Amino acid sequence: MDQKTSKTCTQCGEEKPLHDFPNNPRAKDGKRANCKDCQYAITMAWNRSPKGVAIRLWHKHTKRSVERGHPQPDYDKEWLVNFVMTHSEYPRLYDEYVKSDYDKYKCPSIDRLDDNVGYRKDNIRLVSFQENMDHCYDAARKAEHTNAGWVKGCMSPHRAIVQLSLSGSFIAEYISVNEAARSVRGADNSKIPACCQGKRKSHAGFQWVYREDYYSSDFEKKDLTLKSINKKAKPVAKYDKNGERVAFFNSATEAAESGEGSCSSITRCARGERGWYRGYEWRYV
Repeated sequence: MDQKTSKTCTQCGEEKPLHDFPNNPRAKDGKRANCKDCQYAITMAWNRSPKGVAIRLWHKHTKRSVERGHPQPDYDKEWLVNFVMTHSEYPRLYDEYVKSDYDKYKCPSIDRLDDNVGYRKDNIRLVSFQENMDHCYDAARKAEHTNAGWVKGCMSPHRAIVQLSLSGSFIAEYISVNEAARSVRGADNSKIPACCQGKRKSHAGFQWVYREDYYSSDFEKKDLTLKSINKKAKPVAKYDKNGERVAFFNSATEAAESGEGSCSSITRCARGERGWYRGYEWRYV
């Protein structure tokens, strides 16, 4: 490569074009010594480290306090990092976070005991992010929040959502699209409203309806499983990493209804358009 348009990354040792390096105005060539890929890997490793997780919590606290109109925390960064790192539950929470392949819902999080009060030493507890959100939605259902800044957060104006099976059976009710998307693996908070508005028939193996529509007198129950039968759906099988068949379904729709995940993702896997889904291989029988 032309040396004027490329350089060697000090981390991976590969020669790459200059546009593959982050900007650094203080460097002679205006670029950092590490390429973008290596710098991203370094940043992710730090963010996922025990201390990195604790420090990121501090930055979130200061930002959330401004958004909600709360005073800044009555502690500094050093106090919070020490609180998290020495907490008796932190090793367990962090270990589960790592074992989940860094699932954000398993990440250690700071939850406020009273959501109407800001981040204070006597108003915080260490939990997983999933537990934090469960508390958030539970409090919202009980209408416990009076702080004006609350509407700027995850509970901004919303419409309740009802989740139905493909056959039309009631499964669950959620306070908002965000809660539904967080609760159902493989669900997307842009495709759920599309189902509610009639732009899609199903998503992630389920039907989705606005609560007011579901409980209205003119709501018509639909059985989408008949659609796959009429189309002579192909049976699919689920295989583990050793190539052993672990499950069989008459269709990708049936697999999705059984809790295996998104019907579209299973279908793509069976077609060979993606390799693995949720740690398993899917094939048409």
